[in-house]
Amino acid sequence: MVGSLWGASEIVLGSFLHNLRIPFSSNLLTAIGILLMIAGHRLWPQRGLIWRAGIICAALKTLSPSHAIFGPMIAISAQALLMQGAVVLGGRNPAAYLAGGGLAMSWNLVQRILTALIVYGASMVDLYQRTVDYLFVNTGLSFPGYWTPLWVLASLFFAGGMLAAVLGIMVSRSTKKTNPIAWDSLSPSGLRQKHEADIPSHSSTWTPLLILAILISALLLLQKLSALPSILMVTSLLTIAAWYDRTLLRGVLQKPGFWIGLFILALLSGLLLGKEPSQHWLSVEGLQTGMNMGLRALVVITGFRALGRELRNPALTRWFRQRNLGNFLMASRIAFQTTPLLLEILPKRESWKRPGDALQQLAGNLEPALEYMKSRQPQPGVVILTGGRGSGKTTTVLNLAQRLREEGHSIAGIAAPAVMLEGKRTGYLIRDLSTGQEVPYATRTGESHQDNPIPFSFLEDGHDFGIQVLKRPAALKSDLLIVDEAGPLELKGKGWAEPLRDLLSRRIGPTLLVVRPSLIDSITSLWALGDPVMLEVEEMPEEEILGKIREILTS
Repeated sequence: MVGSLWGASEIVLGSFLHNLRIPFSSNLLTAIGILLMIAGHRLWPQRGLIWRAGIICAALKTLSPSHAIFGPMIAISAQALLMQGAVVLGGRNPAAYLAGGGLAMSWNLVQRILTALIVYGASMVDLYQRTVDYLFVNTGLSFPGYWTPLWVLASLFFAGGMLAAVLGIMVSRSTKKTNPIAWDSLSPSGLRQKHEADIPSHSSTWTPLLILAILISALLLLQKLSALPSILMVTSLLTIAAWYDRTLLRGVLQKPGFWIGLFILALLSGLLLGKEPSQHWLSVEGLQTGMNMGLRALVVITGFRALGRELRNPALTRWFRQRNLGNFLMASRIAFQTTPLLLEILPKRESWKRPGDALQQLAGNLEPALEYMKSRQPQPGVVILTGGRGSGKTTTVLNLAQRLREEGHSIAGIAAPAVMLEGKRTGYLIRDLSTGQEVPYATRTGESHQDNPIPFSFLEDGHDFGIQVLKRPAALKSDLLIVDEAGPLELKGKGWAEPLRDLLSRRIGPTLLVVRPSLIDSITSLWALGDPVMLEVEEMPEEEILGKIREILTS
């Protein structure tokens, strides 16, 4: 919820401030982010809340209509990490929040300096030093060192962050007085669909790497090539970028401010580089350096915009899902569901006449919004794999686990393969489906009859091993949890009953239970499973069962 609200403010207010060309708009957005981080952490002092909220906000930045999202995503993540670090070191107190706010705001200056070095290259350092020398020679301004102007700027940024932190503490203390929004009356505004056209449909997971490789190669070549080859290369790259997505160049070619800035940069380079500070004529070498910085800027800006576009790549999303990042994807999905609703509660234009009340409204609706979203989340899906004795349920489970793992899904849980001797089942093993480790679980004690319905003796070591597997974090976070099987022991509260009850109440992803046909009604009633998906081994080919599981995992 903290990340969603922060992201909503970035999307709407960021576009608003950008379109009005308000100076220091990024600092204003950072101030709102600092306020929300502090208000959220004071409300929910959970470990890692702040940096996780920053990651969610950065992910939501892909909803922004602007192509310039790569830099803001880095800034948001860094600001959240700096605030989290201050809270971890200083604790949940005003001093830590003030330090964190100052550091978060100071990152804006740091990123601007780093961006200038990346965009314009090492020549920017020479230009900065020559500018300081020029001021000293022609104005008499004296600095103890080249770093002094930057330290002054850093102090101003830090002070601004501390002021935002003070506002965050004040707002968080008064959120209880805020009238909660009637969340049930809201409906999603379709923001996600609004930007579907911006999502690349033809890309693969390799496209971002290809763009990054072209970008790095072009920057290296600009350091080696002379003026004319550099111009030809950059022109070719811009032509390719226009063919790839012509909207990438709109933010560059249609902005007079960008070209005016490059013109000023070239003049400064010609005036200050390639000659002594006391000399006042333009230097050809300095002008060439300025032109090279401008070409580098065109390449970097266009390349980063293309990378930002690729962050919407569905193939990239699938890649993250296959790397066991289910928690991040689940949180992002909730955030994408929540953001359209949050956009409806953002203060309207007339509310900005009283910004304090507007900010209090934003922070004061965190908890009601959280409760609303909790009520909207579907329960985790349960799949029951069933079949008669000897029908191959366990063999099917083992094959499913192997196939799905090969496809990149994380699988956890237990299976109970039989131990066969001369064609007769003499016992069972317990296998950890995430590691393949096996231990003995049961040995046969006789034949099954009315007085001995479970003709096996269960080993304590095997039982403890299975319990440990089901209590590991992987059982809760995996793409698919498999439990072979839920049967008579679980109905008596034994076997896997205790950890399975806990997992069914807490898991987000689907769970596959192996259940005998005669016990399905009892198992579904015991844990209130509702209407689980039924897969029958004896009536469905294994490939069809695998297809059904795939559909559930990707839905």
